[in-house]
Amino acid sequence: MLKVKLLVVAGIMFILEGYFYVVRGLLPVGGLEQFTNSSDDSVYYKVVASDEVFNMNVLFYFSGLILIALAYFVKRRISVEKRSK
Repeated sequence: MLKVKLLVVAGIMFILEGYFYVVRGLLPVGGLEQFTNSSDDSVYYKVVASDEVFNMNVLFYFSGLILIALAYFVKRRISVEKRSK
């Protein structure tokens, strides 16, 4: 059962990585709330030049969903085997 819980945790971590870029070292810009305390009326935007053809976030999202689905099916199979005994 511990392995199933670890699969769920790994899936959630992959989904969070897809959104927050923790491992890749990039963080999304929060918005204009960060700049409301500035003294001037300038607004700063984060501009990222990217040559990626494939969006890596999608890979992390799908990997996380696959791990969570795998954990669900393994848990169901374990419960069915327990009932049949």
